[in-house]
Amino acid sequence: MRPRNGSESRTLLSIPGRHRLGRAARTFGHHFGHRLSRWRLRRARRSGPRVLTIAGWNFPVHSQTFVYQEMSSLAAAGFDLHMAYSGRGAGWELDDAFRGLDQAKVWLASAPAVARRELENWRRRDPDRLAEVIVDLASASGLEPDQVQNHCDFGRGLLFARLAEDLGAHYLHSYFFYEGSLACFVAARLLDLPRGMTCYADHQLDDYALKAVRLQLAEASLVVATSQRVRDELQALAPEIDAGRLLVKPNAVDGRRFSPVPRRPPSGSRPLRLLSVCRLEPKKGLPTLLEAVAQLPFPWRLRLVGGRDGGAPDHAAELQRQAEHLGIVQQVDFLGAQPTTGVYRELTEADVFVAPYAATTSGDKDGIPTSLMEAMATALPVVATREGSIAELVTHDHDGLLVPARDPRALAAALTLLQSDPDRRHRLAEAAAETIRRGFDVRVCEPLFHRRLHALLSGTGALDHYRQGEAIEEPADGKE
Repeated sequence: MRPRNGSESRTLLSIPGRHRLGRAARTFGHHFGHRLSRWRLRRARRSGPRVLTIAGWNFPVHSQTFVYQEMSSLAAAGFDLHMAYSGRGAGWELDDAFRGLDQAKVWLASAPAVARRELENWRRRDPDRLAEVIVDLASASGLEPDQVQNHCDFGRGLLFARLAEDLGAHYLHSYFFYEGSLACFVAARLLDLPRGMTCYADHQLDDYALKAVRLQLAEASLVVATSQRVRDELQALAPEIDAGRLLVKPNAVDGRRFSPVPRRPPSGSRPLRLLSVCRLEPKKGLPTLLEAVAQLPFPWRLRLVGGRDGGAPDHAAELQRQAEHLGIVQQVDFLGAQPTTGVYRELTEADVFVAPYAATTSGDKDGIPTSLMEAMATALPVVATREGSIAELVTHDHDGLLVPARDPRALAAALTLLQSDPDRRHRLAEAAAETIRRGFDVRVCEPLFHRRLHALLSGTGALDHYRQGEAIEEPADGKE
């Protein structure tokens, strides 16, 4: 889920840029931008608990729809939400439903010189607390303290802390176990603020130098698990975590945007329209889907919606070659990534949604996929595997069909059953829409988070510590 940017090997001492003039201009721009972000935050306070969030350095990222849904729901519930980011995501525009986040975003500087200045500020201001944070991260990550201190993401964590302070934040929230959660960890420790995170259980504990999963979990005030399975796996990763700080809140969809639609059943020679919406990466199980449809004894057409977006760069080409090898390339449409309007149009025109997801050899697997919930919300019959947390969403032969992962014969049999039994398709589709309405709609799921967050802030005294409307003085030059 994390956009890779190669930052793991960079330090604060390695200023990028080919020419000195370019470096100087970039550094000046980051100094100015950092001050401007701070100035805006000091004047941006509104009513409601002030929350500063971060998912990663880039915004937006196509695969983080559920992140933006959760953030937008916080703002709609009356929280004074702000979102830090450093770079503009490429190749995808923010969905109309989340346009408010454009107004909530605050730029986070990334120039090493700006971070070095903030490091010196904390050395003067609270050297003992700074040293404690560095030592704890070094112990959790296996790095030397100097490596932690000089890591570019630790430097941005210091800058994030300054933004949180200027906002007068009551609470910090992050997503996953990468640079955004590191920034929240650093800021929460330096400012003595409550911090939470929304995450999947992590299958790779060593793919990021400062990941520190166990430390992150042990010290978080609130951990939002996206399924019961994820909750259990998180507790296994950090047995010392207080179970009361773990909240199961499934990813959810907005039923007002994805509502049941009437469908015209296949008739005559019209092929059965199959649809799969996912990133083109190995854990989505698309090779199994192509093998399965090649076995179908009836007319069909498969439409694949999704781009690479951080997935394996050659996977799309491999799928194309597989379709050609199987002789089905004329029946498979690779549509690439689509905006929500395009996804919704495909859902309304499909007959069956297929989610052939499968865990990778590294253990990477899906939780409860947003695209599967969107399909069910529109009353589209689904066939899915039992991988990840999907069985917490789909009950076999009640609101969908479940098959083993990586079993093209079983998948083909399930699709054949639905093609031959229109009454079953209709029954599953109606039950699927009801499942989403009752348990996986944002109007049901997001208030779980909001209530827990209100209780947390009331219990920790954070709202008293940063009193509503409290002014933060502008530091004098040289006193940052």
